[in-house]
Formats: sequence, C-alpha cells, structure tokens
Amino acid sequence: MLGFEQIGWVRDVIYSVAGYVPDLVSGADDAETLSFTARDGRKFRFGVSVCFDNAFDDPYTDPLRRGDFDFHAVFSNEAWFLRSQEGDQMVAFSRLIAIATGRSLVRATNSGITTVIAPDGRELGRVRVGGDDREVAGTLRVTIPVPPGDASALFEVWPPAGDASHSMTPFVRTEYAWIALWIGLPLAVLALLFKTGAGRAA
Repeated sequence: MLGFEQIGWVRDVIYSVAGYVPDLVSGADDAETLSFTARDGRKFRFGVSVCFDNAFDDPYTDPLRRGDFDFHAVFSNEAWFLRSQEGDQMVAFSRLIAIATGRSLVRATNSGITTVIAPDGRELGRVRVGGDDREVAGTLRVTIPVPPGDASALFEVWPPAGDASHSMTPFVRTEYAWIALWIGLPLAVLALLFKTGAGRAA
C-alpha cells in the first residue's frame, strides 16, 4: 500500500473490503529477525522477508541497523511468474541486497527460483531438476557464508558479529543520504528551472 496503510481511515476502508490489512508491518521492533541454534551449538540470527519485499531495500537494511545478524532469508510464492523473466528479476534484486548489506541471502520459493547468494553476489547453489530451475520440487544443500568467517574476504573487513555499528556496509551506513540525494536532486533542478523561467519572464 506504499505506506498509505499507516493512515487510520485507509486501513478501515481496506479492512471493510478485504477483511484484513496487507501491510506486513510487524508490531515488535525485532520481528523481522529470527534465530536458531545449529547442531554444533552455534547460534545464528537471520533477517526474514516475504515475497515482493525482495524488491525493496528497507526490509534488509533496517533490521541490520537495529542489531547484527548473520544472513537474510526470503520466503516467497512466485507461482504467478510461471516461467517469465520476473523470476530472474527477483534473483537480481536478491543479489543486490546481498552485496549492499554484506550478508548472504537464501531464497526459498515454492515455485520460483530457490537459490543461495553469497555476500559478494555470487550464486552458491540453485535448485535444478532436469535442467529446470523454476516450477520444480527439490532440495538444496549449501554452506551459507556468515560473518565473521573465511568464506568471503568481504567479512574480514568487519569486526565479529555483535556490534551492528561496525558490521554495516558503507551502503547501509549511507542509505538515508542516498535517498535524500535522489529526492532532493530533482527538486533542486525543478527549483532552478522555475527560477530561470521566472527570471526570463521578468
């Protein structure tokens, strides 16, 4: 709903029509991060997103600002894409997220492309059955690089997990500045054009 679901009367209208409000906004600050303990006793935390959240930055950068975690997981139903290029586009989004945040990304889909992407954007594995990578049932076993680790040189730059202020990539640190730039730049150009046009009219 592009943020409009935050307005009370918009939520009321949506609820009266649909019976629910599809905002995917959690009630708790840390709801997008889950944890588990591996068989060897190590604890891992991972950021969780669903479906088309994969096309946006903030479901991946915001939880990382609130606290460090080891990797991203995207759970998605991509049945409506069938065999179109949209599946490849979602993988491209995932690759950019992995690079931008310096975290591996696991994509688990019931009909789309299921893959694991390393923090440097390399694809580490993809479910394929008979050469097909979508609309297939299968399993994937891949070692997921997590910080700090020797699987990716990228993580050697960052201190061990636990201090989110030091484990954020330059993109995560400066994301708001980039957003301000891309919003402010067109406004500045429009103001300049308006001022130039007003000067000529005078």
